[in-house]
Amino acid sequence: MDKIVFLVESPNKITNDDYNNLRTLYLPIIGANSAVIYEVFADLAQKSEGQLFDLDLFYKKMSIDPNLFQRNLDRLEAIGLINTLEKKEDHIKIFSLLKPNDINLFEKNPVLKNHLIKIIGYEEYENIYHDRKKVSLNKVNYINISKKYQDVFPEFFNDNLNDDEILYDTLELNIKTYQNHEENVLKLHATNFIKYITKRNPTTYDIQLINSLLKLGFGDNTINLFIDFSILINKQIIHAYILKIAHDFIKRSIKSFSEVKNELQNVVIYKNKNMQQTNQSFFKNQSSINCSQDSFNHNIQNIDDIFEDEDIKGMF
Repeated sequence: MDKIVFLVESPNKITNDDYNNLRTLYLPIIGANSAVIYEVFADLAQKSEGQLFDLDLFYKKMSIDPNLFQRNLDRLEAIGLINTLEKKEDHIKIFSLLKPNDINLFEKNPVLKNHLIKIIGYEEYENIYHDRKKVSLNKVNYINISKKYQDVFPEFFNDNLNDDEILYDTLELNIKTYQNHEENVLKLHATNFIKYITKRNPTTYDIQLINSLLKLGFGDNTINLFIDFSILINKQIIHAYILKIAHDFIKRSIKSFSEVKNELQNVVIYKNKNMQQTNQSFFKNQSSINCSQDSFNHNIQNIDDIFEDEDIKGMF
């Protein structure tokens, strides 16, 4: 059997706050072994960037069985903390680390939030939330009087620049949009599409998501399809949800814009058809139907394949 080697990368430095968030918010969900694997990978990424490691030797150093390692890696991938890339012909893997959400972002993710509450209880979650949340100033009666880039540096601002020649990460720049939504999906840079559809600048986690999808081989317009789909289904951009779908598409060799568009459209048609059938059944039987749980089930696919605990399965 050919030797498997791997590299580890961390596009954004993992800080002490990130480790604290990992242990406080994620550890009850993924378990201690997964948390340790993440922390060891973070150390390797910081100290040995670009270095190849022998996976079998890594198992021995970690004193972990390969099957147990894979189960814990699955949890890290499912929860949105690691992306695994593979080059099969060369037997090389890349483990790409993503930063854990802080409590403010964690609170906005219904999958993670409800999963943690299922394990530790609502009261304990509330204690953690109030202890760790970042206080935001009340800015209702304030207006933004900051200068625009083009106001201060007009000689460097060119209205004719292509979208992909300007980074709209944190700068408050006006973006060029098109006549209809479909055209914006097709033509906007992914960072600009997020600003267009959410009316805010992309967050660090949004940028990480885009970079992860680019590494998988998806183009900007295809990434826009994923983002648009997540907002349609979940009312927000759920990064782990999008990556889960993207990895599934890669396994099924679905990568082009038209292929991804058709696949996602079929999912929407299927969900709408199911909803119509559910509504018809409601009126026929005069029974009470709780739609909130059905909506929640869209947030993570195949959760039973990752988490084997029956109590955890039950919540989905």
